[in-house]
Amino acid sequence: MASTSRVKVTYSAPLMLLSSDQWTQIHRAINAHLPLRTIHWKTASRPSIRTIQELQVQLVAFDTLRDEHTSQIPTSLLERPLVNVYVVTCEDADAYKNTVKKQIRDWLAVVSTKKNQEWLVVLVVRPDTRGSGSNFFQIRSSIMDRIRADFNIGKRDRCVQLAWSPGVEDPVAWAELIAKLKDGVLSAFDAAVNAREDDVRRLDSQRHMPGWNFCQYSILKVSLATSFEGMNLLEDAQLQCDELEVSFFNVLRERNLSFFGKLLDLAPGDDTAPLLSLSRKPYRDLMLANTISVFDYRIYLLALQCLCLGKAGRVADAARKAATFLSGFGRRLRDSHDPLPEHFIEAWTYSACHSVVQQCDAWAAAASASSGASDATFSAAKGELYDLARAQVERLGVLRGHLPAQPPFNTNIGTSPPVAKDLVISCEPIVGALASREAFDKLYISVTNRTIAMYDKGGRRKFALRLHGCIAALDLLRSRNSDAHTTYVSLPAHYAHNSWTGLEAFMLRKALDTHDPAAPRGRAWADAALSFLRTFVALHAPSLIGSAVDDERVYIRGVLEGLKDACADAEAEVVAINHPALVLSLKSPNARQADGEDGSYLDVVIRNTLPCELAIDHVVVDLLGSEGRKFTYTSSSATPLALQAGDTFLTLFCTNPAYGTFALETSDITMARIVFRRAHHASKLVLPSSASGSASMQLKSSMPPLVRVPRDEQDLDLRLGVPAITHLDQPPEATVTIATGRNTVVSATLRLSGPSGGRFLLKEARFDDGQWPGATIECVEEWLVLQGLPSGAEVRIVVPHTFTGGADGIRVTAELDYNPADSERPARSLKTSQTVTTSLPVEVKVQDIFRGDTLFSKFTIYTVSSQHITIAEAKLQPEINVSAPLDIRPCGSAAASMVTVTPPKPATFLFKICSPGSRRERDTLHLRVRYRMLRDELEAIVKRHVRTALEPKPELKPHADKAHLAIMHWLESDGTWADMYSITGELRVGIIPQASEGVDETVKLICESLKANSRAESKDDGDWREMVIPVDLPFMNIISSAQIHLPSSAGKDFYAGRPISMRLVVATSFHWGLASEAAKTRGFRMRFDVEVPVSDWLVCGRKRGEFLAMDGGAFETALTLLPLRHGLLPLPHITVMPLPLAGAELTMGSMALPSAETYQLHGAQRVLVLPRGGRSTFVLDMAGAG
Repeated sequence: MASTSRVKVTYSAPLMLLSSDQWTQIHRAINAHLPLRTIHWKTASRPSIRTIQELQVQLVAFDTLRDEHTSQIPTSLLERPLVNVYVVTCEDADAYKNTVKKQIRDWLAVVSTKKNQEWLVVLVVRPDTRGSGSNFFQIRSSIMDRIRADFNIGKRDRCVQLAWSPGVEDPVAWAELIAKLKDGVLSAFDAAVNAREDDVRRLDSQRHMPGWNFCQYSILKVSLATSFEGMNLLEDAQLQCDELEVSFFNVLRERNLSFFGKLLDLAPGDDTAPLLSLSRKPYRDLMLANTISVFDYRIYLLALQCLCLGKAGRVADAARKAATFLSGFGRRLRDSHDPLPEHFIEAWTYSACHSVVQQCDAWAAAASASSGASDATFSAAKGELYDLARAQVERLGVLRGHLPAQPPFNTNIGTSPPVAKDLVISCEPIVGALASREAFDKLYISVTNRTIAMYDKGGRRKFALRLHGCIAALDLLRSRNSDAHTTYVSLPAHYAHNSWTGLEAFMLRKALDTHDPAAPRGRAWADAALSFLRTFVALHAPSLIGSAVDDERVYIRGVLEGLKDACADAEAEVVAINHPALVLSLKSPNARQADGEDGSYLDVVIRNTLPCELAIDHVVVDLLGSEGRKFTYTSSSATPLALQAGDTFLTLFCTNPAYGTFALETSDITMARIVFRRAHHASKLVLPSSASGSASMQLKSSMPPLVRVPRDEQDLDLRLGVPAITHLDQPPEATVTIATGRNTVVSATLRLSGPSGGRFLLKEARFDDGQWPGATIECVEEWLVLQGLPSGAEVRIVVPHTFTGGADGIRVTAELDYNPADSERPARSLKTSQTVTTSLPVEVKVQDIFRGDTLFSKFTIYTVSSQHITIAEAKLQPEINVSAPLDIRPCGSAAASMVTVTPPKPATFLFKICSPGSRRERDTLHLRVRYRMLRDELEAIVKRHVRTALEPKPELKPHADKAHLAIMHWLESDGTWADMYSITGELRVGIIPQASEGVDETVKLICESLKANSRAESKDDGDWREMVIPVDLPFMNIISSAQIHLPSSAGKDFYAGRPISMRLVVATSFHWGLASEAAKTRGFRMRFDVEVPVSDWLVCGRKRGEFLAMDGGAFETALTLLPLRHGLLPLPHITVMPLPLAGAELTMGSMALPSAETYQLHGAQRVLVLPRGGRSTFVLDMAGAG
């Protein structure tokens, strides 16, 4: 099958036209409109429409065709023309009748005998004669009509008119001819394909009948494939080839090879012939003669398949298919018993791989194959072909002794077929490589480099790196150690990046072995050694070293000694992160308290996964707690520790008095200048059991192991908080409580740090409980230096600060370094981060009510969070240096005991303040509120009842803590107890989930005791806090009292619509804020205004007026009110306001006004107004009615 096969279209015309220049121009014009484009083939034998984007057409003279019956089975359906065209020019009706008609008829008589061919008559006219007159159009039209009437058969129109003249290009004029030509090609091709497919189906149905011939069947299938390929229907052509391949495999499975000559029928030069060439042998003639060999038939079928793939732009698929064929068929040839020339398989495979690459490159260049397959994919496919060729060269090298039969070279040589003495290979590169080692090395390096280049371009890094190792191995074999070492050193990084551990381990081993013994080992050698140990442990591959266990131990011990030497002069320690050679894990998640001193012990397990003993210097383990707290456990041995292969148990010690739950963050195992560091929070090394005898392990992401350090009540402890009494009129303070426990602290340094925006005033720090005997405190830069702290004491230090936090408070970090008096260990340190509140849990609002010389102050206390707050008492106290004595008395709820404040229920406290003398200055009072959070109160109550309830049963005391936690958990999760507790103080605990028999019994006893609890008993439980809030005594210049006096006549009723005479009296007082004695003498001008509801009263007379207010004076005026409706009516509201004084100081650009407040003495009084009654007489004049 030729890739250049095209559809044939014959042309014919009268001899005079064919011999004229006009035909030359017509022929050139037709060729200019070829090839045909966008052809849609729809056939009944296929469900979908096939679209032919471009179809090459060859114009052939009809007279040049030979007898078509020379072969009953043509190579392709396109060997015969599909359309026959007859071209005429005629402008005269008589000429058509006498001459042209007969010429067309004679031509048609010959064409009609052709099978599966269409015909077309084309009348060429000149377009410039259209406008010459109507007669011309009538003549031309009548000629075309006559041709159609004379030669069209049925409804199909096979006659077309072409309006064309030289030099005039009109695409519209050619449209009908091109369309008719497409229809003719598709019609003829469809008929030919249907006929051929019928022949194929008929022959396929006779497969099991005597006389059936597979070669004949193959010729028919190949003719279909070549036909589809010529029509550019490449998918259909590929389908025919694939079906033929399946049929061939069925024949092989049936072992019916009588249609073939033999497996191999070699000729000189077969090992170098192009694999994908269809003309390398007369394949069709061999099949017709049933003498084609299986070898030649498979190559022919492969060439057909690859041709279809290559023309379709799938060059990568074609290359992969050829590589698969060469690899598979090469193995079959090795198992063959037929004699072959010596090294024929290697030479044939090598040559075939290179010829396939050349052919694919040609297809890619011709068809711009990059659009059909990516460059990377195509390059990778070519790399596979080159790699196959390289494998043949490598095999020959092993056979000839140029290469050793060991990795990384080919170790599987396999068997070889018998050698034919009469034939020799002709592949020059292979022949040269067999002749000399130098030629072999040159060929091997050349083909390997080409393979590497293709693999790199195709993204096959692993394959390319493997081949780099082969070249390095060849350099090592040829004693080019320097080149080999350079290559081996550069390769492991690439393998590690892609997690190719096996290859990485091999290259690292080679990098270590090829190092020049005379050259010093440096950091690069140390990194390579550590990486090798990592891969050795991960793979557990003794085969990398030797088969014997002793060889393995000796080699690893030598690597370790070299590692120590390489790192001995390093400027800094060499840190190996997460190295699997030494793995530390917890023996127990619970630490042990040290007896008699602060600190704790931690038991760990160190697994040495190397096959030899390893000496380490020390071990350090870091634990990480909340808020960044870090504690360090270290080994206490002064001599190196010997770690045998397997598990070794160690006990580490931490001097810090830490307790709680911590995460195992890092562990450092130091060997000379090498630190094996593991980050336990990021990964976990899964170790096998020791009994398994395997060192295989995996690194998995996981949560860090947790370590629980128990609390020792005798350890030094550090707590942060706020003072028990908070003064809002003083700078905020924080307290640091140091519980020394068993320690007599000789000296200690304390550092406090908080968020940005504030600082601690360390110079003002002091002891809260007075001066401890022998204890001193001093500020040195940013540290507090403490000395002489006794044991068993709780030293509380108060430190003022300038931080302003929100409702959540501020986060304070305290660091304490201290030296116990009786400790031989170095100074201990303790670091903690705790929240210090800077805001109060309550909000206070005040309302002042003036009544003469008495002031009522109402304080409303709200909780600013969802927490409940219990208030024991609230007191309002004056300052010591108050300007005038005050009589302050609580009234109402202020004198009550223990009030619970909730978000929807604030607490109210009312105080009566009496001042015997007039106020001239502003004074400050202090509201002192004792409170505690309800949660703290419940904690204290439950602790008391746990203690009292278990006194008769001491055997239950071990369960006290668990019972306490269970009860508190229930109280926090269930709020049904709150209402009863706020009224009576009883705590009724509901059903608590069962734990154990002892805990359940303990909980039951405590719950019975809680039912008898009372608020009075609870007042003494726990600690109370106190806040002192400064309150300014209100200042008011003028206090006015307004009162409306009703008539005093006894028994007098008031009726709607009748006026009522009343008296308005306004009394004024300057008691609560006279600025000076002159103001008392001068007085103030005031204005009163009667505000009446318009629906109740109507004011008759004076409604507004002015008067002079004096201290203790009263103003009286008459007032007449007319009730507008009956019922209980409130008296009008009187408004009294000061007026600006002439000559007074200006405030904000206006006249200054004194402050004033008015209260209504008649505010609660109502007037009963009766409906108006009586009799009315009306006289009507009836005389006018008539």
